[in-house]
Amino acid sequence: MEIKEALSLARTSVEEADLPEHWQQRAFGEVLRYLLSGSRSGGVGPATRSEPAPVMVPSTAPALARLAIRFGVPEAALADVLDIEDDEITLHVASTKISAMKSKATREIALLAVAARQGAGLDDSWTDVAHVRDALHQYNRYDASNFSKYLRETDDVFNLKGKPVQLRLTRPGWEAATELVKALVGAG
Repeated sequence: MEIKEALSLARTSVEEADLPEHWQQRAFGEVLRYLLSGSRSGGVGPATRSEPAPVMVPSTAPALARLAIRFGVPEAALADVLDIEDDEITLHVASTKISAMKSKATREIALLAVAARQGAGLDDSWTDVAHVRDALHQYNRYDASNFSKYLRETDDVFNLKGKPVQLRLTRPGWEAATELVKALVGAG
């Protein structure tokens, strides 16, 4: 991919994402880095790589493309883990890949749901815990009597506030979510 083409595509992607102004510069840099790192010709990007370049899929869902870039995984692979339609995130992870232990499952589902909502721009900075609860019900991992306790145990990856509880990913939370997504798509 030519530099001029990459610059244009990165600009268009950031504009279509309708991100808050304070995220636009960072997003542009990340999208550009992603586009150029996948290049194999024209002298742009690395000439050789030890891992395959991410697959560039035409995006019908800009939010999913943004998440794929943020997680460093191909968009097509991320689509096998989750779906974004309107203001809803749906997880497509096989139940066998989610921990059977409800405390660990709460952490995994919360990381996926909150990272997806915040990374896709559906939630500005805080995500209502109801989204996590709904996803846990989907996977039959919801433990009503211990749910609050399990959430308090995630303070290493989330900030928690309010009633009803809201969650915000911390930097270690983004790192944990990225590792989880990469493990689920087989890219880690």
